[in-house]
Amino acid sequence: MVDGIKVYDEFYDKITQHIPPCKFNTGLMKGGSINVNVADGEVHRMMTDILQEGRCAWHSYEDRHTRPIRVIARNLHHSCNPGSIVTDLHARGYKIMDAVNKLKWRSKEPLDMFVPTFGAD
Repeated sequence: MVDGIKVYDEFYDKITQHIPPCKFNTGLMKGGSINVNVADGEVHRMMTDILQEGRCAWHSYEDRHTRPIRVIARNLHHSCNPGSIVTDLHARGYKIMDAVNKLKWRSKEPLDMFVPTFGAD
């Protein structure tokens, strides 16, 4: 998402000097922001370099190739130690970062499920 673009043609020309038009697409959002979607991780990195170099006001969501992976592990008693879960999965060869016990929304009582977070690499 890129904000504060006054002249779209200048913005588009700056991008296409480094990235072929077939590798990205743009769309206008409410409020005048421009949504930029890219083809892959390499183009994402090139786009962020261009936006930083041009001092554009922008933000991005986590790159799906590098963001951590979270899953739900059900039917684990709520008294299980999250550190033990991490240790056990490390011993089995998984690249786990942490595990968190899920809580009931209103009462905050622990549920019999955990959310382990794995590294994307």
